[in-house]
Amino acid sequence: MTQQLSGFLIKDQLSNVLGLKLEVQERLWMYFKLDSVPLAAKQNINDLTIAQLSRSPYVITSLASGIVALRTQQDSLTSWQDLADIAQMGTIKKARLSLYLYFKLL
Repeated sequence: MTQQLSGFLIKDQLSNVLGLKLEVQERLWMYFKLDSVPLAAKQNINDLTIAQLSRSPYVITSLASGIVALRTQQDSLTSWQDLADIAQMGTIKKARLSLYLYFKLL
């Protein structure tokens, strides 16, 4: 996962490191800080195929398929609210994905 992230954009992403307990994460931030945020080129969610979406951090193939199916039904997606009916799209997931994806009409 961290290879896909190309570094951490926000501190909360440390919680995605498997097996790292919350207490350990909190102690780590006592010694480390985000000096600079790596550049993560955001991609237009309306332009990406299932395979391309699946390469985005936090997107598994079933989620990518759901996004593309919904986008096909609606012609394009305009906001995170459009994805509200997808079961895998909780608030935290949307916040994470917003670091890497954006909405622009085709």
